[in-house]
This record gives sequence, structure tokens and C-alpha cells, in this order.
Amino acid sequence: MPLQYHTDELKYNDAVRLYREKHASDNPISMQKLASDLGLTYSRLRRRLLGLPTRSTRTRVNLRLNKAQYEALFRHLDLLDRAGKPLPPRLVRSIAEDILQRGQSDPSQPRPRLSKMWAYRFMQHNQEFFKDKYGDRDMEDQGSADGVGGRRDE
Repeated sequence: MPLQYHTDELKYNDAVRLYREKHASDNPISMQKLASDLGLTYSRLRRRLLGLPTRSTRTRVNLRLNKAQYEALFRHLDLLDRAGKPLPPRLVRSIAEDILQRGQSDPSQPRPRLSKMWAYRFMQHNQEFFKDKYGDRDMEDQGSADGVGGRRDE
């Protein structure tokens, strides 16, 4: 999937360059016509022409941890892995909740909680980290050993 996305992005970059060349010449072309001629979607081409960020370059939103907290989580998981400990989703979630609690400024607030599926989504989203640790084993197989079940759609 990522390979296809990057291939598509190259097509859109070429289309943007072509549009700007045509638009600067005395023979301009409409975005709609260019998109249909090249087999691209008009809305995505328009976003690229407006200079809006692509899916791969825009900042992620709706993250529970900040960058420093994610780095601390990865360091902690790496230490556990070096010690030979398994990294089931339940443990990943518990560590992340502890990091969230340490970062909480008001101790009178209730302990921050993550959903049961947070760890599965986190592990799925960071497959490069966990693939290095567990080889080619499927992430769903790792999650089902926890007793909660495999990955579900959000």
C-alpha cells in the first residue's frame, strides 16, 4: 500500500508541474481536464496545486501521547525487549498509561486511560518497530495471545 501511495504522489507531482507549465503558456488547461486525462482525482490534484500537505507529510492529529512520551515508550519497550520480555498489547497499553500519568500536570485529575484497542492500533501503526522484534509474525497472532483478540478496525 505505501508503495502505491508514493507512486501516486509522483504522478500528482508530475501533474502539478505539467499544469503550471501549461498554465504559464498561451495554451492553459483546466484542472478537471488534466485530472481526467491523466486518470487522477480532481480533488487530490487541486489540493496539491493549492500546496496543502499530503497524507504522508501532514502532522498526525488525535494522538494521546506527545512526541517525548512516544520516545519514552519506545525506549521502555526496547529495554524490555533486550531483557527478553514479551511485549503483549496489554503490557504496551499499561506502560503508555503510566507514561501519560507521569506527564499529567494535575494529580487530582483521574488517571488517564487508553482504550483496549489502543495498543493494537499502536502496534499496527508502528509495525517496523515490532517487526524487527518479532520477525514476520503477524501482529494479529501476537495480539490474540493476550486473550483479548486480534486487531479490529477503528
